[in-house]
Amino acid sequence: PPVKNRSSQQKQRQNTYIQEVEQEEHSQQQRHHHQQQQRVLQQETPTSTEQNETKNTNAKLSILEPPMDSIIAGSNFKVSVQVLAENQDDFTDAYEKSNDGKICISLDDSPFHCGWSAIDGNIFFSNAIEGSHTIVAMLYNNGTLHNESRSETISFTTVQNPDIDSDDDDEDSSLSLDGTSNQKVKNSSNGGVVNVKVPTVQIDSPADKVTYPGTSVTIRNIVDPPEPELFERYFKHSFICINIDAATAHSCFAAFGDTNPPFVIGLDPGLHSIEAALSHPESGDLLFQTSSSTKIFYVAGELNEAAYIVGEAAVDGATRFIPVAKGGSLSAQADGFCSSIGLKEDISCTGSVFHHLSKAWRAKELGFVNS
Repeated sequence: PPVKNRSSQQKQRQNTYIQEVEQEEHSQQQRHHHQQQQRVLQQETPTSTEQNETKNTNAKLSILEPPMDSIIAGSNFKVSVQVLAENQDDFTDAYEKSNDGKICISLDDSPFHCGWSAIDGNIFFSNAIEGSHTIVAMLYNNGTLHNESRSETISFTTVQNPDIDSDDDDEDSSLSLDGTSNQKVKNSSNGGVVNVKVPTVQIDSPADKVTYPGTSVTIRNIVDPPEPELFERYFKHSFICINIDAATAHSCFAAFGDTNPPFVIGLDPGLHSIEAALSHPESGDLLFQTSSSTKIFYVAGELNEAAYIVGEAAVDGATRFIPVAKGGSLSAQADGFCSSIGLKEDISCTGSVFHHLSKAWRAKELGFVNS
């Protein structure tokens, strides 16, 4: 009968509804249980950052070369540093992935020069003055110089090598009318001699008459050879050697291969000078015909103690504080600052910064700003 059929259909729909509700409740319970498990796993499993933080990267440096109290003939020398890591795997993994993980060297109590790989660094110095020297090494990583890694200070002496003929370099090089130097280099394949045109090194950073905050600067050099392929082929083992403040030797960094520029930390606030030159790929001697012009720059110090003014400029929606030393150039400062934040040759940036610096300078000169 129709009534009985309707009753059966209603009961069937009710049963179906109940089954759907029960299935939904079961699904919700499963999802809830899964979410609880995920939360527990997230609490128990450290993030990549936490995993890095738990890595043991502690290490101590030991200088193997030059040996203590050794005598070195000539003005060039290599430095061999042994890394004594508490966990070698953790140390290697951390420093290979780091952008600034480097070995830093201080020669004769100079500021630390950093830029040599902590894994397989080729540390080299050129044009050292004759006499006694000291050297110490430390590790730098994640913006910090790690004092616990500091090596023992090594003492050694450089003496003029009587077997070196100082006139040989003049015979092997000549200067062309366009200012390009021709350097003779041995051809390893046939033992012959190749004439390679070598350029003058140009210092891009630090910029001339620019003031840098803090006590460190990044070193960037430009080498633009007339014959790039020939130059790289024969000068692939050459170094770009820098000298800050007439130091007792040039610190040398690979001319090819390393994409991270070297840097110097621990500079005294105030005026500094820098020059650079290429080294000979075979002897390591400086090629003075490639020497850059000497540039002067300033570092303001951690408290801007060497700054004559500290200008304020709104750039990219943020207020920037820009120290300028007494002998600094406002136009060079504006160019250098905008370049450092990725706005090189941006007229709106350089114009705005120059305007604010000029305004602050005039206020200082008129006595509106305290010394």
